[in-house]
Amino acid sequence: MVAASLATGLPGLAAALFGFGAAFGAINVSANAQGLALERLSGRPILSSFHAAFSAGGLIGAGLAALAAAAGLEPRVHFAVLATGLTALGLAAVRFLLPPDADDTAKSRALARPPRAIIVLGAAAFCTMLAEGAAVDWSAVYLSHSFGAAAGIAALAYTAFSLAMTASRTIGDRLNRRLGPVALARSGAAVATVGLGLALAIGSVPVAIAGFAAMGAGLGVVVPVLFRAAASTATVSASVGVAAVSTIGWFGFLAGPPAIGFAASAVGLRAALGIVVLATLILAALAGSARPSRRNAAATQMAPALPAARCSA
Repeated sequence: MVAASLATGLPGLAAALFGFGAAFGAINVSANAQGLALERLSGRPILSSFHAAFSAGGLIGAGLAALAAAAGLEPRVHFAVLATGLTALGLAAVRFLLPPDADDTAKSRALARPPRAIIVLGAAAFCTMLAEGAAVDWSAVYLSHSFGAAAGIAALAYTAFSLAMTASRTIGDRLNRRLGPVALARSGAAVATVGLGLALAIGSVPVAIAGFAAMGAGLGVVVPVLFRAAASTATVSASVGVAAVSTIGWFGFLAGPPAIGFAASAVGLRAALGIVVLATLILAALAGSARPSRRNAAATQMAPALPAARCSA
């Protein structure tokens, strides 16, 4: 973050953001592996609550950025303060993390052809994160260009999406226990499809905002169940499974918005966002892949007997 704020040209900025993205990807995989290991120790679904914390962190970060901008604080000062505080918190938290052997003990090569189960889960994650990336990049643009909404009103589309995603992840673990992962993923995809479909079909700003909120609520519960299923795949370790599915999913997050932009230049933004509706329909069809393997179920049943002692890094 600090290097990005100090960059004096595009090459330096690109290099800093590349490093930031690489570090974020490593943390994303390891944090999910930690969450899944804790979930096995607890013997009940808790991963969605961690993803809710992730979404809440994004909202808090955006709010802090808005306050910093309103106060006229330079980005390099803002980022330096954040980096210092987050580094201190991270170093203090390291001693509470589980050791590497708390992860799944299944042995697998780090570089190997992914099994079919991982590829299907990756495809589901691709569709999920394509839709999320579209909301990040295009929800406010859709309201401003299609309905002439002012910037402040247009921004409410993504705000509603983010808040609904955070809320759904907060209750996602309870929904998973009640519905099961497959029904939860399929229901989430259906809610996202209907929400965005209404946002595109009805020419109204309030309906569009509500539609993006429904889309966030539906998509919010999907990624945790996909990662949980990836961690339970029999032929790979939990961290490798999560890394593979996460990589494919983030490709959808990156590739989706530009694809929508190219399509919008040819057929208009409303029609181009139909790509996202198609992606959520495919996600519903792939929801069966979210069922964890028997190996993971057995581990969960044994979890209460395992020691939950705090371990040093």
